[in-house]
Amino acid sequence: MLASLLFYFLVLPAVCVTARSQTAQTPPPADLKMIPRVVLILTPEFCAAKNTKRIPYEDEFEVGKAACVQLEPALKNVFPNLVRVQTASSTGDAELVLAPIFVDISVIKAQFAYTERELVLLVEWTAKDKSGKRVWLQTVQGLAKNTRGTAFTFRENRRLLIQGAVQDLADKSASEMADSPVLRKLARQAAPQAVPTAPPAKAPAAQAP
Repeated sequence: MLASLLFYFLVLPAVCVTARSQTAQTPPPADLKMIPRVVLILTPEFCAAKNTKRIPYEDEFEVGKAACVQLEPALKNVFPNLVRVQTASSTGDAELVLAPIFVDISVIKAQFAYTERELVLLVEWTAKDKSGKRVWLQTVQGLAKNTRGTAFTFRENRRLLIQGAVQDLADKSASEMADSPVLRKLARQAAPQAVPTAPPAKAPAAQAP
């Protein structure tokens, strides 16, 4: 009896880890890869973001720290020439500038160690062209669920919950950008134009003897 109770309260919550929605990974359009320079602005404030709507006895979720690790690799699958900076003043002559801000970070509390809780992230993306004009605005949601865990497992479960929600957000953000007609049009306009080459000169005709 004691062994069964220990399994139910200690082991079971530990194995019920993050379950997040999967975004199908499809190759990005070739035209987006042609943008010479894409800048991703991840400010110190964004990287320090955490849940402000704290629930009594609930954990603190440092989602910004995870986002600043996981966003860049996901977006590089769409924009191979992407570079990361911390401030808008560092964008230089980029043809496309991407900037995220957290709109909401919500945690639905689990009542018990073995019941699910949910982490929901809302991020608003702004894209600007070389002139600084805003050309794209999109809100993306990241979601993950898992159990709170016991005194032995809650830290690992919290880490997995954050990681799952942020990865879901990163995958969906990359997908939204890859599917955007506006960004694809901008990419075609920003792509280096091939310089036409003159056809080779014809050899002079041989003179008859």
